[in-house]
Amino acid sequence: MGSIKGQEKTPLNSKRSHRPLHPAPVFSGFFKAWIVLAALVLGVPLLTVLLMHAPWVQEWAMQTVVQRVHQETGLHLTVGGFRWFPLGNLRLKDVSVESNKGPVFITESLTIRYNWRWSKPYLALGDVTLHRPYVRLEKGNDGQWHVPLPKLEDREKKGDRARWWARWPVPQVTVVSGRLQGFDGERCVLNVSEMTGTLRVRDGLEDGSLGVEVRLDPWRMEFLVPVRSQLTLTAQAFLKDQDLYVKTLQMTVNETSRIAVSGTWYDFPQGSFSAQVRLMPCSWAIKGWGGGKGAEALSGILEGLIDLEGTPARLDGRYDLRGSHGSFVGTARWAASKDRALLTADTSITGLVLPWDSKGASTVSGKTHLVIEHRKGGTTKISFALSQGRFSTEKMTMQDLILDVDFQEGIFVVRRASGRWDKGGYVEASGIIEGTPSTNAPARRPNLRLDVKADQVPLTLFQHLVPDHELAGVVSGQGKLQGAWPLLTWTGHMTGRDVGVDAFRSKAVRIDGTSDLSSLQAARKLTVELSSFAYGQYAGDFLLIRVHQQAEANTADVVAQGRRVAALDHLNLKGKLTSPEDSYKVFRMDKADFSFAGDKYAAQGELRVGARAVHVSSLRVIRGDEEMQLQGALRISGPLDVLVRLRHLDMAFWLSRFVPETSWKGGLKKWLQGRLDTQVRLKGTAEKPTVVLNGSLNQLSVPGLEQTFVPFSGRYEAGTLTLRVKLQAASLNTPVLLDGAWPLDLRFAPWTCRLRDGANGQLRSTARDVPLESLQAIIPLKELKGLASWDVRLVGSLKNPRLKGSGAVRGASFLWPGWTEKVQELEIRWRAEESSIHLESAEFVLLGSRGRAQGELLLPGGRFGGYALQVAGDDVRFPEIFGIEGQGSVRGTVTQKGYGFAPKIVGEVSLHKVSINLGELEKDVARQIRLVEETGQGSKVLLGTRRTQPRKMNGFENVAMQLKIHLPPKDAWVRGFGLEAEVHGAVTLDKLQGGSIQLHGTLWTSRGQYAFQGVHMRVEEGELTFRGETPPDPFLSVTCQKDLRDVIVTASLTGQLSRPRLVFSSFPEMDQVDIVSVLLYGRPAKELSARQARELRDRGVQFVWGGTTPVVKSLLGDLPLSPDAVDIKGSENGSVLEIGKHLTPELYVTYQKSLEGAEKDELRAEYRVNRFLSVESQVGGEDRAGVDVLFRYDFGR
Repeated sequence: MGSIKGQEKTPLNSKRSHRPLHPAPVFSGFFKAWIVLAALVLGVPLLTVLLMHAPWVQEWAMQTVVQRVHQETGLHLTVGGFRWFPLGNLRLKDVSVESNKGPVFITESLTIRYNWRWSKPYLALGDVTLHRPYVRLEKGNDGQWHVPLPKLEDREKKGDRARWWARWPVPQVTVVSGRLQGFDGERCVLNVSEMTGTLRVRDGLEDGSLGVEVRLDPWRMEFLVPVRSQLTLTAQAFLKDQDLYVKTLQMTVNETSRIAVSGTWYDFPQGSFSAQVRLMPCSWAIKGWGGGKGAEALSGILEGLIDLEGTPARLDGRYDLRGSHGSFVGTARWAASKDRALLTADTSITGLVLPWDSKGASTVSGKTHLVIEHRKGGTTKISFALSQGRFSTEKMTMQDLILDVDFQEGIFVVRRASGRWDKGGYVEASGIIEGTPSTNAPARRPNLRLDVKADQVPLTLFQHLVPDHELAGVVSGQGKLQGAWPLLTWTGHMTGRDVGVDAFRSKAVRIDGTSDLSSLQAARKLTVELSSFAYGQYAGDFLLIRVHQQAEANTADVVAQGRRVAALDHLNLKGKLTSPEDSYKVFRMDKADFSFAGDKYAAQGELRVGARAVHVSSLRVIRGDEEMQLQGALRISGPLDVLVRLRHLDMAFWLSRFVPETSWKGGLKKWLQGRLDTQVRLKGTAEKPTVVLNGSLNQLSVPGLEQTFVPFSGRYEAGTLTLRVKLQAASLNTPVLLDGAWPLDLRFAPWTCRLRDGANGQLRSTARDVPLESLQAIIPLKELKGLASWDVRLVGSLKNPRLKGSGAVRGASFLWPGWTEKVQELEIRWRAEESSIHLESAEFVLLGSRGRAQGELLLPGGRFGGYALQVAGDDVRFPEIFGIEGQGSVRGTVTQKGYGFAPKIVGEVSLHKVSINLGELEKDVARQIRLVEETGQGSKVLLGTRRTQPRKMNGFENVAMQLKIHLPPKDAWVRGFGLEAEVHGAVTLDKLQGGSIQLHGTLWTSRGQYAFQGVHMRVEEGELTFRGETPPDPFLSVTCQKDLRDVIVTASLTGQLSRPRLVFSSFPEMDQVDIVSVLLYGRPAKELSARQARELRDRGVQFVWGGTTPVVKSLLGDLPLSPDAVDIKGSENGSVLEIGKHLTPELYVTYQKSLEGAEKDELRAEYRVNRFLSVESQVGGEDRAGVDVLFRYDFGR
């Protein structure tokens, strides 16, 4: 029934006093009656009040209340203690109410304030305060929450009698730190803590009318289950004439969401109502959206208005909601009866953001129609339709979305699901998806039976399904997708255009057949066709793959055909792919043939590919009589054991594939014209491999060596490569050896192969009498011959290599690139020390004389850094350069820095025989310049018109020179312009790298003669001064004299060589015409015959015009039709003006205009077939025409 521990008591220490008794006065009977009545009227209530303060009375009263509660409710009420002030205050401690199922209500303290009334119910409750109360609710079978009261048989017999406390008015209730729990069976589905607030109920309304007013002052609580949140409630409602008016009901959730409700419920609670719900705004979040560890919460903001009208059995609603994830506008209707409940909703959705894990936002818009029907017995049917839909992402838009789906008892019936992309793509699907029938049935996998049709569907639509991969392109196809998820099977065909998955790209893809999409051990029969595809750096034009696998089998037959796949011209492959487990695959090539760079290959073998290793079982690749075998295990981590055999490998063929035809590598390919047989064993791990190799090079084609054979062996282990190579040949007395050890970093994962910079190694090479022809591939010299011997060691590191050893070269000869003179009879003794090679002695024959050299070749850091040589030679014949040639001795130094050919020559040349041909220095001057033999006798060949281009300095373009050239006192001759004189003096030759030769200095004449129109004059004095012009154009100052009977004629030749000035004088004095006449005919002009006078006139015109030709050409300029030659000369027909033009380098056309008359004009065309042979055609007046074939030899070349 309950119990009560009693009133809280405070001990009192009081003392009794004993006083004497006095006799009472005697009153009359009437007065006594009034006293008795007054005592009764005042004493009974006073006695009652006094008794209620008595502890035993209060305990009896409390016990009576406990028993009464138990009798009417069946609940056990327990009070830990109380303090009662009967006039208006009752405080209970540790109050507990329990049913037979457990605690229902517990509170630490309960305080009741009340007032007494003179009428029933005599007690008016003021307010009730609960400190830390706890209330337990249970969810019944009807889905309603209620207090778990026990079932009492006796209470049912008594009927529904009104409880004695029901007549009390509802008090004001204040709760401090309360807690509420709701249970559905044994599971707690509602848990509210820290519930604090005040509920006020007042009889009568503010306008004075009858009714009840209910107020909720800020009522705060914290939800722990089902969603952790904080809630604050504020409400004001009125109940008047059975109508409920909700003036305001505001809820604030987590200080971020606010909801306000207002409305009227007529004939509460059975009548109709009209309510308005306003969201202003509300924040929402769904934690762990998308599943998986660490999934982020899906959150947003929603605001808007919801209008509700109707009754609980039939309710109509209108809503206009907008938020961060879209807007929803529409109507809904709820209808409920005994047998069924029906919900229908028509909604216009705009910009609904889909919570997909994709790159960028995805939104859906459209009109939806939703029908949910629930019938008695638990059957629920859902129908959903979407029309005028639109799906958008950052990269594409899907329009005309249609979705028509029914759901009942775990079965989705997709009547139609279709859509069209903005770029023309279209997809349509229909079928059935079977799931779990009901919540009570055991869960099972969805079973799909879908018909799918697609046209130009962008693959980016599925990007959110594979966020770690990049998709591109469009696909089309038609087929069936069926099976229990995820064991799905696809049957149909599919084509793709511009398909891309990460690094894979294909212009076109086609897939036909049937395939199980979930397992490797399943039936499939597929044909995959790729066109214009690429994967990383590998590309192909066409690839066709056919795969056929039986059901429940782990082996599939594979056939592949391709054109220009990677580096292969074509590919044909037939084999089997076995997948005994998902972790590895076995591929056996029964037959494979392919072509690479026009050569055909065949392959056969077996590969077992696992997650961490590739096992190769006797893989053979054959090309003609060449063969490669590979077997063993390749692992990313773990031990390696691989054997590679190469048999009869054609070195020339493979080097032509991988070594470019440039620099020394091209020569190296010509050197290695043989066959390779080798065996390589790989052990250790991919990070620390061990490599052992043995083999030989056979049938090498090495210039100067016959029957060449090169065996070699090596080993790489612990970061060191040990190598030994031996070159043997029938023409070698002893083999050429190369052996040593060098630090090397070699790893297969990741691939690394490089020499160590800081570590030290050593190599040694020995050879004796090796033909230099065999080294032509690595020495950039032409026509190299001779014998070489050496014994050299290379020690140290790559950054600081050191050489030690010596060697010699005997009987060598070579031609320097760009030179025409060959170095012969070369004998060298050299010594290598540290970072240089010292030429202890070198003798050679060059330019017809013997020379000597010694010096040093610099090799800092193992790289060619240049050289410094001292060169000396006697009786050296110097080739003609700019018309200067001679013979003498030379002393000097040749130095160079760096690898490029750019030497600097500094020295002195002492000549004892020199010839300077001024004709080689002319630009376009006189026609009478002659090349005369050194003796002054012999044939005379005209120059100037024959040589149109100056002689080139082949091989000297990058040479810098600073030479002092000393001419001997005798046998140094200058010839040209009719001048032949012996000179002496010195000239300095300067040249910068890439520049032209400049000559500085002065030469003086000792003796000689000057020829004018066939008349020789004696050179009295003269000098030739070089001033550094390019090309050289020296200044002439020559005085000649001729004694003729009684006349002495003096000729002065001055000015630049290109434009000299000739002045005549005589003694006795005569005019210029008489002087020329005396020189040519021995008498003055007035004494000449008519023929001699005409000849004198013609010669004079030629002489004058010859000096003006350069002036005329400079005036005409460099126009396309400007002539190359303008001249006046004499002929058998008199003086003629000749104009010449090179139409092509081989075709030269001249026009001669006679000064005597037009009938003697003539046109000539000369075509030069080669250096010696020309064909000349001429046409002129007086019916003159003809063709001549000319043969010439130019002594000046």
